[in-house]
Amino acid sequence: MNGDYHPAAGYETGDGVLRGSGLRKTIGRVKIIEALMAERRPLTGAELIALLGRDAMDPASVYRVLSVFTEREIVHRIDGTDKVARYALNRGRANHPHFTCRSCGKMECLDKITVPHLNVRPQGYVVEEENMFLSGLCARCNKKR
Repeated sequence: MNGDYHPAAGYETGDGVLRGSGLRKTIGRVKIIEALMAERRPLTGAELIALLGRDAMDPASVYRVLSVFTEREIVHRIDGTDKVARYALNRGRANHPHFTCRSCGKMECLDKITVPHLNVRPQGYVVEEENMFLSGLCARCNKKR
C-alpha cells in the first residue's frame, strides 16, 4: 500500500466505499464490502463465500472482486503462516500485526498496535511486502483451557 490512499477509511457503507474508490457499484461488490465490515476481521475467500451463500455470488466472482479490491487498496491481503490468503477492509490504519489463534484458526488485525516501518534495504534487494504475525490463543480459546 502506498500509505496515504485508503478508500475504505471513513465510510460506513459498502456504497460509500465504492463511491470513494471510483469503482462501479454492483450488488456483489457491496455485499463483499459489507460482509468485511460486519465481521471486522480478515476473512478467507471461502469464509466470504459461506457468509454470502453460494446462491448470492459464485465463488469465481468473489475471488475476482477480491482481486480488484486488493489492486485498488480497498482491502489488504494477508498471506498468513498457514499460506491461506485472508482479506480485511483497508480502513487507513498504519502497518499493523496480525494475530492467529492456534486453536480455532481465527485471524485478527491488531490495528491498535502500530509497527514501525523498517527502512532496512539490503543492497540489491527489493522488499515487496512487510508482515508481522503473532500466534497463540485468542481470548475465547484461552478461557476454555
